[in-house]
Amino acid sequence: MDILKSKILIVEDSFIVALHLKTTLESEGYQVLDTCPSGEDALEVISKEKPSLVLMDIMIKGDLDGIETAAIIKEKYGIPIIYISALSDKATIKRAKLTQPYGFLIKPFEDRAVFTTVEMAIHKHEMELKLKQSEQRFTAAVHSINDAIIVIDSNCCITFYNASASSMMQLNEEEIIGKPIADVLHLKDATTNEVLENPIQCSAALHVSSLPNNLSLISKDGSEIYIGESSLSVLST
Repeated sequence: MDILKSKILIVEDSFIVALHLKTTLESEGYQVLDTCPSGEDALEVISKEKPSLVLMDIMIKGDLDGIETAAIIKEKYGIPIIYISALSDKATIKRAKLTQPYGFLIKPFEDRAVFTTVEMAIHKHEMELKLKQSEQRFTAAVHSINDAIIVIDSNCCITFYNASASSMMQLNEEEIIGKPIADVLHLKDATTNEVLENPIQCSAALHVSSLPNNLSLISKDGSEIYIGESSLSVLST
């Protein structure tokens, strides 16, 4: 994101500190959307205009402290937060970590530390948004494929499936995700009518890339769908 397009909200109840941060950031080309002394004021500003980043003091005025305010901002708006605080005790850090901040500046801090932390936070958030968009496009593409796709983890439990797989098995998300594939996917030999014991899990354990031919899938209602040949692919992570 271009610095000139980055709008930063400062939540700090010390007028001197807030003014210094505002002047410092603007000198580097950032736009300071506003400075707020309380969490309530910050939430009101964010409801009207979404900033790119929030610099959040932990001990602020109002009924909400900075960590409580940050938790609301993260849940409702997904805006990255950088804490600025004189507090660095274990209990405070532990609470702050639960809100997954993008940085933590301990007072007193140097201007260069502010620039570096802000720049890295904005860059990290941009990368996360791009990754999320890429994952959404990939998921949409996979769900549009007519072939049934099922992904399992190293324990042979299902972590992903597409719409075709759900339709063929006649199962919903609750009945699929996290379940052992042997409990969900029931296959039989279409030629001999023999129900096959766990062919996918056995093949995965042996690192085999193909399954027996002439397979039929037994759906939830007992009906059978001929699927012929199937394959396994190992996904490296």
